[in-house]
Amino acid sequence: MKFGLDGGLEAGATEEPYACDHAFSGTLIWEPDALVEAVEAVVRRGRRVGTHAYGDRAVRVLLDVYERVLARNPGLPAGTLVMEHGGLAGPEQRARAVALGIPVTIQQPLLHDTAEVEEGFWGPERVARLFPARGWLDLGAEVSAGSDFPVGQFGAMRPVWGMTTRQTVIGVKGPEHAISYDEALALHTTHAARLLGEEHLRGTLTPGRYADLTLWDQDPAHCPGDTLRDLNPTHTFVGGRLVTPTDVR
Repeated sequence: MKFGLDGGLEAGATEEPYACDHAFSGTLIWEPDALVEAVEAVVRRGRRVGTHAYGDRAVRVLLDVYERVLARNPGLPAGTLVMEHGGLAGPEQRARAVALGIPVTIQQPLLHDTAEVEEGFWGPERVARLFPARGWLDLGAEVSAGSDFPVGQFGAMRPVWGMTTRQTVIGVKGPEHAISYDEALALHTTHAARLLGEEHLRGTLTPGRYADLTLWDQDPAHCPGDTLRDLNPTHTFVGGRLVTPTDVR
């Protein structure tokens, strides 16, 4: 079950006012008490919850909510409560999420595609802090990654390229948050499978798992410059079945 706690780039709930409007600091969609009750109604039925929290104020409120749910429902399986995006999560918030055992998903294409618009709302300093993958990994966080398509552009290697370069439509933002190719690839494969509780089925090419794989005309790990950004597989297999291109036998 997915909940949304705040807006996105145009209404993410922030601790400090927006750069473009000092009377506005985003929008919280839920009252904390009501969200606690809603989340509990889901987890008590054995389901998992992912909650959209984009701004740093939303991240703080969500961690408060999740902490209350965990205290009132001891013994919840790991990964029951997930933070979606955690866009502006600061160092203390990241450490708190790790201590609570809250996984987070991050979507680099959102930064790449909307950086110019976000700077108009938040200013360059906050935009450079978005999706701090390096900080999450250094804390040992349970973090995975994706594209957030169709909000973010879809491309097989576009998110990986973005996480290694921190490149955006208006230049590099927050290079200190960049991670390696191997780390970015793992966030989209093995980490994503673990988040879904499907590490025994997918995420690695090993016996007993689904034969989900792609073939490339170049080695993605050694593509020069921006080549990785637009690199797409020549063949894609799902469960061992060729799905693209469909005319290959």
